[in-house]
Amino acid sequence: VYSLSFLNNLCRNMLLPIVPLFIPMLMQGTALVNTFTGLVTGMSSATTTLSSVFLGRLGDRIGQRRVLIASLVVASGLFAAQSGVQAAWQLLLAQAILGVAMGGITPSISALLARFTPPGHEGAVYGLDNSIGSGARSLAPMIGSAVMLWWGLRSTFVVSGALLALTAIFAALALPGRVDHRQRT
Repeated sequence: VYSLSFLNNLCRNMLLPIVPLFIPMLMQGTALVNTFTGLVTGMSSATTTLSSVFLGRLGDRIGQRRVLIASLVVASGLFAAQSGVQAAWQLLLAQAILGVAMGGITPSISALLARFTPPGHEGAVYGLDNSIGSGARSLAPMIGSAVMLWWGLRSTFVVSGALLALTAIFAALALPGRVDHRQRT
């Protein structure tokens, strides 16, 4: 589960240095570029927040593993698709839809982490998870910038999508299909 948390945080934050450079390419003039960049980032965060409530509850009903894998697959496609946007409004819409998909990832990882944590070890496990997430968030902008320098600005979206696809495959292979809700391992 720690690996899933690391990869999730890495993919989410690789675009931080890219989006402010990408939006001026999509907009005709430079007026309102900063405002639109904030709107794109805020829209993604808002839709992630809203969908995480619904998808977290859905995970409680049908299983966090299912919601996690489905969210990762959808998000990976949406990340990659953003490399082809031609207008700023398309990026805004794509980020809003991506936020909906991303809303199923963090609550599912958190629920799985809770399920697999032995009683009495919660503080250590969540502390380590937070450290792993912080490490990924600190590496992500550097990796995103390196990808942009090596292969171009749009490639960062494709690489993020590919990493999320690999994360989905890893989750499907590594997470058990059924876990007894009464027994923690």
